[in-house]
Amino acid sequence: MSGDDSDLPVTPEALEEAEGDSLLSARTKRVLAVAVLVLGLALAAPPAFGDGPDADTVYTYEAVPVDPDGRSVGVLVDLPEATYVYGDVAEAVVSAENETYERTTAEAGTRRLVDTLEPVRFVRESGQGRFYRVDLTVDGRTIRLDSDRVDGETLVSALAVSPSEAPDRVRSLYESASAGGDTQLATKRPVTPTLLDTPEGYVAVVTVGQETRPDPRATEKVLMLALGLVLTFAGAVAYTRV
Repeated sequence: MSGDDSDLPVTPEALEEAEGDSLLSARTKRVLAVAVLVLGLALAAPPAFGDGPDADTVYTYEAVPVDPDGRSVGVLVDLPEATYVYGDVAEAVVSAENETYERTTAEAGTRRLVDTLEPVRFVRESGQGRFYRVDLTVDGRTIRLDSDRVDGETLVSALAVSPSEAPDRVRSLYESASAGGDTQLATKRPVTPTLLDTPEGYVAVVTVGQETRPDPRATEKVLMLALGLVLTFAGAVAYTRV
């Protein structure tokens, strides 16, 4: 009698056991492939990867007391409702104080006039320091501009809001400054410059700095992204081959 096991008859029980082992092996490989794929995606996507390895823009804001009758009122051009004007736009604003300034959209320079004045309510004439309230309308092809010179008190009264109406971070910075704490805020998320009417007087939270800083985790993020992409590819390939 031969000692070779291959000569032994294959029983149904043996076949069922072999098929079970093969099925278990395929299922295990599939689970491992999915696990690698999920891990790769987790490493390559937020929140693990974060906001990318690029340099960050950091904005610095400061709570500044504003005297309506003093030079500090000039900081209000940082507010969304105000801006500086110069050149042809400034000339148009000054001219519109005496009579309505009217032009057509086909005339040279009118595009810059509209782009500058349409988003704001007040402008400061560059070099002169005078503020104007502006009213610009565009009716078809006709542009009309009226303006009125305003004093500091009129300006701040129109722009100021109470601390309770201000954005949360503006209110927090004001409360910190009024309590003798930090008067500046550095953040990667822009804050809307705001003028506050407070018990201590007018306080403007305005932009005082903007700089680009390298991400201290840039190398770590690049390596994490690379590893995540490799694992994602390997997991996807392994899953298709099971």
